[in-house]
Amino acid sequence: MVNIEKFIVSVKKQAMCFFSDRRNIYMLIMVFLIPIIYEGFRFTPIEGMIEPNILNDYPTRWLQEKLGTDTVYAYFASYYYFIPHLFIMAGLAPMFFFARRMPPWFYLFIAIVIFMIDTSFYFIYPVAPPCRLNSEYIEPIRINLFPFSDSTISVHYSALPSGHIFISMIGVLISYLERWKKVLVVYAFNTVLMSMVVVYTGDHYVEDTIASTVLVLGVFLISLVMFKRIGWMRRMDDGSYISTSRKE
Repeated sequence: MVNIEKFIVSVKKQAMCFFSDRRNIYMLIMVFLIPIIYEGFRFTPIEGMIEPNILNDYPTRWLQEKLGTDTVYAYFASYYYFIPHLFIMAGLAPMFFFARRMPPWFYLFIAIVIFMIDTSFYFIYPVAPPCRLNSEYIEPIRINLFPFSDSTISVHYSALPSGHIFISMIGVLISYLERWKKVLVVYAFNTVLMSMVVVYTGDHYVEDTIASTVLVLGVFLISLVMFKRIGWMRRMDDGSYISTSRKE
């Protein structure tokens, strides 16, 4: 009971700290708009006008040849692509909220920028994943085994970068910076395993997974330098950062 009371007190204290900074609120609102915008693409005729690009699908063909397309590996990969990813994505919410070594709005900003870059690629350089190529050498494993899962995908030519991987990598980044070792292990393991899964099922190319990792790290470094320079963040003696303003 005592632990529960301490937890409630801790949550209330963190909530007061979170909502006392307007930048947290503004960024949170923008993050909530992301799934709305994403789902909005479902009702547009954009994909009918897109001529998607393709990348090297050899890794997918090799994995499917070695592991099979109607085996226990295929069922596991198809399940893992859909169900655990929901928990990985939902797990970011408390990570944003309980962040202390970096301002929560900073992490939220990174997520927003990555989504904007991902969306930009959809228009500038749309990429059809291997499972959309109608190739005789590649089986759309996930679609064949779990057809319902395809209804959750609003855009079909946005393989580059991989949303599954950059979402997981954001978790890796936050847990590393916040020194949450157990959480870091979970997200790091998921990033590695999910990278193999999405290539095996044909939902992404290897290039997509690499690009997602580079994207998260790149946006983090650029954002950190930018906000330090404009005076929105200040580094403390313990290595953490606090939210500041130009007036301070």
